[in-house]
Amino acid sequence: MTATEKIFTVDEARRALPYIKRIVLDILNSAGQDEMAFEERYNETTGSLVLVPNHTLKVVSLINELEEIGCHYKDFANGTAIVDFPAELNGRKILICWKSDEEDITTYHEISQGFSGRKRLPYYD
Repeated sequence: MTATEKIFTVDEARRALPYIKRIVLDILNSAGQDEMAFEERYNETTGSLVLVPNHTLKVVSLINELEEIGCHYKDFANGTAIVDFPAELNGRKILICWKSDEEDITTYHEISQGFSGRKRLPYYD
């Protein structure tokens, strides 16, 4: 986490969740599309124009929208996604973790552990 990164409380993350859910649903729906429409984009690395599928550009735009809110989108298999919210717990930096097939935010993980290290938020124990 950077010094300028937003730090969420659990309540803030929960208040943002309805909006986050809509964005994630749009990401998952767009990522599953097999559109034939493309847009030309300049590739700075190669110095040439490349064709990028429009649905890819939409997904990138939606992920950027989550980043602007302060969340981190994590891709996940089987049509689900993960969104992490930077937070603090007992003076240490953590990530509140929500998976798109979950109704509510109930878990977090240490920054170094990732999704596999998820634990229940203390007030759920």
